[in-house]
Order: sequence, then C-alpha cells, then structure tokens
Amino acid sequence: METIRWSSYTAANFPYKLRQAPGCENALGVIKFDLDDPFNVYMHDTNLKGAFASSWRFLSHGCIRLERPLELGMLLLDNKLDTGYLRQCLRGQLPVTVQLERPVPVFVVYLTAGVDGGGRLAWYRDIYRLSGRVVTK
Repeated sequence: METIRWSSYTAANFPYKLRQAPGCENALGVIKFDLDDPFNVYMHDTNLKGAFASSWRFLSHGCIRLERPLELGMLLLDNKLDTGYLRQCLRGQLPVTVQLERPVPVFVVYLTAGVDGGGRLAWYRDIYRLSGRVVTK
C-alpha cells in the first residue's frame, strides 16, 4: 500500500480526484439533477432528511437540497424513474446518467424578504450576503 505525502500537494498540483461513493450514505443522497449553469450548482437528494424539519436549513455549500427528489425525478422522466432501485441503496452501484428528452428551464431566486404563513411581511437573514447584488451568467 502506498502512502500519500499530503504536504507535497497544493491546489495547483493535486493529482487526485476524491469522490464519495454513491448510495444512501452519500451526502448528495441517491439522485442528483445537473443544471446547465456557469456556477456548478445542482439540485440533489440528501442523506440528512431531518434537515427539512429544522428552521435553520442552510447546510448545503451552494447547491439546492431537495426534500422530495424522487418525486421530481418521476415528474421529469414521465414516471419512468426506478425509485425502487434507488431506495435499495446498493453498495457499489455505479452512477447512471439519464438525459431528459427536452430541457426544463430552472430559475433560482434568492429572497431576503417574503410573506409568512399569516400574510405578514417577513425579513430573512441574508446568509449569503447577496442583498442588493444581481448574479447572472
């Protein structure tokens, strides 16, 4: 077995690609939706389902965590997604890429104000510090 001298590498000369194995333990869950965007943002499942019950939901590193990703997959693939296979969480399963028959536009909006359940104006923390900035391609 070979050892790695981590101190000899920097971001500029790092020759390895590190990936978490697919499956239910993967932080991205069992399904990921790639978006055609310049920011490398995608929508994904999660292995941390309890996060959706929390009022503090800013646990991702910029991607969009989905509460019901398999339902979205079924909708996008006209009910042709094998959710049973995905729920088996087989160890060692290889990723499968499925192309949509037609592209689906996705618009992401970041708001720091909105209307709460009682119809009142609500202000939210600007956790990404983007208020007043417009981010486009």
